[in-house]
Amino acid sequence: MTAEKLTLHPEPPGILALLPADQRAVLRVLAVDDEAPACKLMALLLGPPAFHCATASNGAEALRILARERFDVLISDLYMPVMSGMELLDRVRPLYPHMAFLVTTGVDDVEVGVQAMRMGADDYLVKPLLGGAVIASLESAVRKRQLEKEVESYRQHLEEMVEERTAQLQTALQQVETGYEHRSEEH
Repeated sequence: MTAEKLTLHPEPPGILALLPADQRAVLRVLAVDDEAPACKLMALLLGPPAFHCATASNGAEALRILARERFDVLISDLYMPVMSGMELLDRVRPLYPHMAFLVTTGVDDVEVGVQAMRMGADDYLVKPLLGGAVIASLESAVRKRQLEKEVESYRQHLEEMVEERTAQLQTALQQVETGYEHRSEEH
């Protein structure tokens, strides 16, 4: 009897492996929902050791919390009193471009989801929320934002290198022109 080869396929790296070393201890999430049970569910679902989840009951409270603390992800209900999730998205996206932003709603309306994503949301989740779907969406959004941050950093570094090389070329050109002028004066 021959032994068959057993091939194990490694699991793709989880969210912690994708984060920079200084963020590996915990991924910080702010969950915003006017329904207390929804906030409690998010806090339980996104608890330690991989996550720290703070909650806010509306957009205005979320903005106050964001002014005091740093978060990697914001998950917001779309329909809330005081400030809707769309208004919150509109205010948050320019201030925190690298923070992942997920929207949730109890209304399964594709148009609303498309509008939210056009405004900068990373994903659109329909309630009732499933733990696996929330975490998969969250991981995907964080991965996307991290890649965007890396591309931006690379672009800035490339621009600095181009400026440096341009300055070096201008200096070299000036030296050549000066040398050429001295030779012309000698002849």
